[in-house]
Amino acid sequence: MTENKDMKKKIKEEIKEKEEELKRLNDGEEDEGLYKEYDEWIDDINEPCKIGEAVFYASEVLKRLDPISYRGGFLEFLSEKADEIIDEIDQLKKELEEIENKEKIENKDKKV
Repeated sequence: MTENKDMKKKIKEEIKEKEEELKRLNDGEEDEGLYKEYDEWIDDINEPCKIGEAVFYASEVLKRLDPISYRGGFLEFLSEKADEIIDEIDQLKKELEEIENKEKIENKDKKV
């Protein structure tokens, strides 16, 4: 029983953290960490631009040459990130529900 209680507490804390993260995204609270993650994603899927001996990262090229596209891509990135968080929250809520249902069954069995 204590194990279930600890597990429920942990899941509820994770849900709260994910909901706070989602709220920050939805409120438009952007931080350098998100921009860095977006830049790394761009750089991971694109080859660096090489001119002579100079090498430029794709994220920097896009940011400086087409800031509107960069910003649009960033907003899409945030939207996809929000969708992932929502899926994680849904999964955690299912896990919590399963534990609670298990507890109900165990409690009914104890009464019988």
